[in-house]
Amino acid sequence: FRIGRPRQVYTGSAERDYVAIENRQEYKN
Repeated sequence: FRIGRPRQVYTGSAERDYVAIENRQEYKN
């Protein structure tokens, strides 16, 4: 899928933040 903003390596809470951002955007996998 597409990532809004390239964050650090997805690890722990970072992965959750990434998922949250994806869900907030119109990009729903």
